[in-house]
Amino acid sequence: MDFTAVGIMMVVLANHPNWQVYPDEIAKRKGVNRKTIDKYFKIFEEAGYLRKIRKKPPGNGGSYIFRFFSDVKISDFQFDIMKQRLNLSIKKASMNYNSDIPKSEMSESEMSESEMSDFGH
Repeated sequence: MDFTAVGIMMVVLANHPNWQVYPDEIAKRKGVNRKTIDKYFKIFEEAGYLRKIRKKPPGNGGSYIFRFFSDVKISDFQFDIMKQRLNLSIKKASMNYNSDIPKSEMSESEMSESEMSDFGH
């Protein structure tokens, strides 16, 4: 790997393990353009140090790309575990989002029948 590749990988791996990898942010930090980051991400992916998955959250909206980096090649087994953990995190986040909304702010379609009866509906 050349020095640019090593620098990009160091920026990614120096962050918190749960940090979302945003190519635009890395480009800004490294002082390169997004096209350069995309080029090196492709190299990392082909070499096995980067795996990615596209997920569409429930409901409306587009999809998100989740990227997993490692300083060692990511095996299929490891990637399966990463995907399972991602799915669990998404599920928990979705459940927490709905439980954080006060019932008085939820629409009737978001409330169960027993919850609606609490509000005289």
